[in-house]
Amino acid sequence: MRRSTTILRTCVLTTAGSLCIALSPALAQTTQVDLKSQARGVDFSRAVATKPFKTGTTLPATCAVGDSYFKSDAAAGQNLYGCTTANTWTVESGGGLPSVTGNADRLLGTNGAQVSWMALGGDVAGSPPSLQVTGLQGKRVAATTPTSGQVLTWNSTALNWEPATVTSSSGGGTVTNTGGDLSGSVANATVTRMQNKPVSSATPSDGQVLTWSQFSSQWQPQAPTGGTGGGTGSGSGGISVLGVTYSSASTLTIGAGCSLAAPCNVRFGTNVVAITTSATVTWQSGAGIAYIYVTPAGTVTVGSNLTVVCAGGCSTAGGVAGFPVNTIPAYTWTALPTGWDSAGGHDARAYLSTKVISAGTGMILVESGAQSTVGVDVTLVPTFTTGAATLAFGTVAASSCSADLTVAVPGAIVGDVLASGWPAAMPASVLGMMRVSAPNIVAVRLCNLSASGATVANNSYRATVVQGR
Repeated sequence: MRRSTTILRTCVLTTAGSLCIALSPALAQTTQVDLKSQARGVDFSRAVATKPFKTGTTLPATCAVGDSYFKSDAAAGQNLYGCTTANTWTVESGGGLPSVTGNADRLLGTNGAQVSWMALGGDVAGSPPSLQVTGLQGKRVAATTPTSGQVLTWNSTALNWEPATVTSSSGGGTVTNTGGDLSGSVANATVTRMQNKPVSSATPSDGQVLTWSQFSSQWQPQAPTGGTGGGTGSGSGGISVLGVTYSSASTLTIGAGCSLAAPCNVRFGTNVVAITTSATVTWQSGAGIAYIYVTPAGTVTVGSNLTVVCAGGCSTAGGVAGFPVNTIPAYTWTALPTGWDSAGGHDARAYLSTKVISAGTGMILVESGAQSTVGVDVTLVPTFTTGAATLAFGTVAASSCSADLTVAVPGAIVGDVLASGWPAAMPASVLGMMRVSAPNIVAVRLCNLSASGATVANNSYRATVVQGR
């Protein structure tokens, strides 16, 4: 039996021509061409179709470095993946950009580690083609439409910047009104105050000076007067006066002109106190009146029911509702719940006044520094010392006298004149007598002039000793 053998010829088209290989049927069925080792310079440009990558919708769970995969259900431009490390797929197309789906009106940004789409925020809002500035430095700007000449002003109630018309300021532009110590327009301003103190509109006369009137609380023209001058400045002879001035809602200045060269002198009797430094008194809380005065020791003191702090040559005293005795008044100043009242000062000084004290008949005047002591000359004016006691004499026998009972009278001396004080309810037949029987002791004796015993009720007996000439 003859075996029929069929030879198959397989040809491969190469760049050098045709390569034909004769294969037996058995060999043709089992032989595969390995392009990696059996071909060189393979050109697929004339191929009807090529699919060099694995294709699907799910990335394989495992891969080796260099493997490729075409993910058909990914967004266009982001389909191609490469295995960068074992079992790790990395998208190789689309430049690594995140998906644009659902990111309308966002901008591409990075946090230094990755790229992502970021929404607009902060002081801007809207889409990139039509951005709007809605804040400044994190502070909201109102959407109110401004009018000509308005400026952007902060509203602390609404907590935003908003357009507003300025009606009083010292700036330029559309601002035409003045404020503070000025009134009227910028082109025709009038000074109506000085340091926030009103100035009188009265027309001054020749030679008058601008003087502060405590009564009307304003500066006004007045004729100058002699003396040591006013305010806190220097007077004649290099002497300053102790005044109080308003510095701010929290601070008063006391004796701003006091110095070693021009001291503020205060006199207590024959003693003169020289104040050579200024002081400040700072309001902290409370409302009411502060009394500013000088003590006999020469200490400038602020007495009040307020909470204040003194600095410099000054001290404070609590629970004071008026100028204390034996002090020199200087000023009172009113405090509001928010601080010192700018117009709350009242001058209580009297530098040109004096009061002479002299000893009259029967009086003695003793000066000791700041202290003047007035006494009585006991050689001319008698003095009186009184003592009293309740005495129990009981029954005084007929035609006899009782034993002596005593009343203490401090300062009584044997021989002093006595003025007796007897009780109203005394028996008609009973008489009494008093005498200084020993230092500080007055003896009292009762005598019964009747023929029968007399009962005397317990009563108070008063003895007055008269001393002097």
